[in-house]
Amino acid sequence: MSVKTSPSAPEAPTGSGRSAASGNPSQTDGLHVREFSARDLSARVNRSAEVVEALSRQYRILDTLREAANQLVVHRPLPELFELLLDLLFAAVPAQRGAILLREPDPPRLQLKASRSRTGLPFVSVSRAIADRVLEQGHALLLEDAMRHPVFSSADSIINGGIRSALCAPLWFASGEKDEVVGLVYLDNSSLVDAFDEEDLSLVTAIASVAAVKIHTTRLLRESRDNRRLKEEVRLAAEMQADLLPQTTPVLPGWSLAGGSRPCLAMGGDYYDWALGEDGLRLVLADVSGKGAAAAVLMAAVRALVRSRWSEADLARASRLISRAVFDNVPASRYATAFLARLDPPTGRLRFVNAGHQPALVVRADGTAEALVSSGVPLGLMESASYTAANATLGPGDALLIFSDGVSEARDRAGNELGVERLVEIVRGALVLDAAGVVERVERALDEFSAGAPVDDDRTLLVLKRVDPARA
Repeated sequence: MSVKTSPSAPEAPTGSGRSAASGNPSQTDGLHVREFSARDLSARVNRSAEVVEALSRQYRILDTLREAANQLVVHRPLPELFELLLDLLFAAVPAQRGAILLREPDPPRLQLKASRSRTGLPFVSVSRAIADRVLEQGHALLLEDAMRHPVFSSADSIINGGIRSALCAPLWFASGEKDEVVGLVYLDNSSLVDAFDEEDLSLVTAIASVAAVKIHTTRLLRESRDNRRLKEEVRLAAEMQADLLPQTTPVLPGWSLAGGSRPCLAMGGDYYDWALGEDGLRLVLADVSGKGAAAAVLMAAVRALVRSRWSEADLARASRLISRAVFDNVPASRYATAFLARLDPPTGRLRFVNAGHQPALVVRADGTAEALVSSGVPLGLMESASYTAANATLGPGDALLIFSDGVSEARDRAGNELGVERLVEIVRGALVLDAAGVVERVERALDEFSAGAPVDDDRTLLVLKRVDPARA
């Protein structure tokens, strides 16, 4: 049987043109005629149905992707985002169980963030065999029948979980020139009745691609907020640490006193302190081991322990008690070098204990220099430590410089150290100034010397200068 597309046109003469059954036009009495066999029409109908079905699948994927984009564009905390993602996945495909897993960097591992089961039973473990395969290759995996798969059928996680059909897609997004996988979407079924197919794979992959970008941006936003909060906390902590330094300077006729401290990070482990008591002017400069926030906490503890004991009449005994208190109250392997001194202002007599610290310098009015060397181990280094006090005298025009090793060991861009000799030269050239002027001169010289070089240690100094009446 054949069907003609024009009204009762005469049949084409035998042998003229092409066969009418072929569906191609022929010429008869000036009329174009197209003829189709039932088989041709059936094939065309089938092809049209396939096109419609393909379009329908594409529209479904696009509609699912649009819905996912609309839902995921709203900012949500990550736990809510994971639950929404499971809602979208369970609405899109016939999964019995599903899970969202993210890569955590420290330690490197996949961590289950959210899971769901239509049966109501808890679902806390996914197939490691499937997850590892997807992570390794970075491609989605579809198992229509896991029990018959030559690779996965023997996996314990497949057998023990009773998994028949499974689908796993990477949560990935383009990061620069490479693709970054931040986690996985995992779905499975224990029955082949609801086995996943390629359309399900396309849907899940599409949803995962949108979700990965959202998860990444949410993480970045959270990290940004955390960083801002951390910076604010560090700023406040640095202000609090600065408040621990002396806020006022004792008025001592015939003397000037000043100090300065610059941590290499926001917070540091150096500090200086002073107080005027019945026994004279108490001075201390200490350097706690380490840097940053941990050193700053220890610095505050050492400061409190020093203050609790520095009124002791015997400076050596006070140092021993302070060292034992530091040993008992700070973590093992932590200690502090310190220079503790007591000045009798009328006579200029200085009694000091150097607990493993940089030798303080006395730069005399005539330009000569004297180092006040160590007389004991750092505070807190040993359970039972003994110290010996020594004496020095400051005459008119003399300056005492107590400093941390970040001052003398400052480096220039070539890696050369400033050194003690150059430090003495700087102080010697500033002897006409008061203590604050000497501190300023040393700090400016340090800045000029190390310009362009990284600063890797705290810089702290304290200057005590006796006024020279002849120059006053």
